Amino acid sequence: MSMYVVLTVMIIATGSSALQLASYFNDHMVLQMAPMQATIWGYAEELALIRVTLDEKNYSVSSSFYRTWSVVFDPVPAGGPYTISIESIGESGNVGPPKAQLSDVLFGDVWICSGQSNMELTVPLVINATEELARSYEYPEIRIFSVKKDVSNVPLDDIKSAYVNWSLPNPDTLGQGKPGRGYWYFSAVCWFYGRDLYNHFGYPIGLISSNWGGTPVEAWSSQDAIDACQYLSREKRAFRDDTILWNSMIHPFSRMVIKGAIWYQGERNTNAPDTYNCTFPAMIDDWRNKWYEGTGGLTNKKFPFGFVQLCTSDAVQPGLIGNYPILRWHQTADFGYAPNPRMENVFMAVSVDLPDPTSPLRPIHPRYKQDVSRRLALASRAVAYAEKDLVFAGPFPTNITITSTSFTIEFDHGNANIKVVNDKGFEICCVNSLSSCAENDQQWISVTVNELVAPSIVRFSHPCESMITQVRYLWREYPCTFKRCALYSVENNLPTPPFIYDIIYDLPSRLSTSSARMIASVSDLIVISTILCIFSNNT
Repeated sequence: MSMYVVLTVMIIATGSSALQLASYFNDHMVLQMAPMQATIWGYAEELALIRVTLDEKNYSVSSSFYRTWSVVFDPVPAGGPYTISIESIGESGNVGPPKAQLSDVLFGDVWICSGQSNMELTVPLVINATEELARSYEYPEIRIFSVKKDVSNVPLDDIKSAYVNWSLPNPDTLGQGKPGRGYWYFSAVCWFYGRDLYNHFGYPIGLISSNWGGTPVEAWSSQDAIDACQYLSREKRAFRDDTILWNSMIHPFSRMVIKGAIWYQGERNTNAPDTYNCTFPAMIDDWRNKWYEGTGGLTNKKFPFGFVQLCTSDAVQPGLIGNYPILRWHQTADFGYAPNPRMENVFMAVSVDLPDPTSPLRPIHPRYKQDVSRRLALASRAVAYAEKDLVFAGPFPTNITITSTSFTIEFDHGNANIKVVNDKGFEICCVNSLSSCAENDQQWISVTVNELVAPSIVRFSHPCESMITQVRYLWREYPCTFKRCALYSVENNLPTPPFIYDIIYDLPSRLSTSSARMIASVSDLIVISTILCIFSNNT
């Protein structure tokens, strides 16, 4: 996309050369606080002198031939309110009164919230909605902005409209609304996430909700992000609406300095999940690059990005494998946890144990958004805000020891503090050679937790008379009931996420499998004899 085309779209959208701000700079907004530098930008006649005043300090710039201007402020600490005045000096040289003004502006952390229907789900639809809406008045230093749905085939520099311009939270702006006042809307996950951050840090939080139900990750991705997954030719892509929401509902904000973003999406991609381990990380990389470029390097080139690992589908069938397990796995770039080597400075909230089978919105839309956001905020504090000694993720396996009748899994390199809630959800791949099982293979055998032998070690018995080459956990669309999966952290009650791991045996290299993430210690002589026999027959 050429610079000429993008800017032409922007000028046509404004329809005027008069001094004005970009449409998402309004009274009551939050700008990014120190140590980062915030920006504002807008429109004016060509080559006009623009003078901006903030906290008795003047900033002067000239508008471009494209009739745009932008100002970078010195770092401003958290707080406010401030008034920002903007005036334009035209060719006559006359300075009139301020032509534009922003009032009640706070400085704090600004977060983008995006995704599909579970991010779109509004506050009045959650559990305990009446109480939550009534409490909204207690948070005047959280400010919210909700982007109206729109599409574009080219990247826009400004949004066309909003459901809610920057506002203080109250039952109406959070989605309750009143007859005759139009559609007011705000994301529940976004609101509760911001509220949890505010409760912890105590300074202003700005929340921008930009989402659309039923949309794939490709719609929120730029063409550069799509092209990064080179095997996705246009003929093979599952979706034909690539980039249209990135263009209209995300790209306009790439000139605004932000702290980070959170994301709740993936259900639409379960129809064709195989490419999500490329498209999702590529989208994160590209958003970061675009924000870094759009703000002239003022937004962190690897700004923190959080996401929600999917809960359940509409199929409330405990035995169904379906496509959700592989999509959840691909959400982590096939590591099972975040952050990870492919997804740096990325944090995750697990929601697989928060099903809502009787949800009037359908089971695919569970109403327990407070739990989701609490987990997101915990992970954000550890990753985005670098808090130390904070348990922000459930226990994750790091080592396995196998005997002929049992095996143990050690979690978090021996540092986990595990709570066993039930004994189900684990399966082993039991085969006669060093091979793996297909997802629906009958060679997968369910095993149950025997005991917690140490705070970080769980023992299982198994009936496998050949070889265990893989272990998987929660590999179902609907693996457990509400907060009743098998393993949780004692601190903060966080679930172990779904995983599938290959096991490497300590044998000659020709027998090792690739891409494994655990080392198996084979301590039983019967198992060792079986392995050596296989090796002898293959040489």
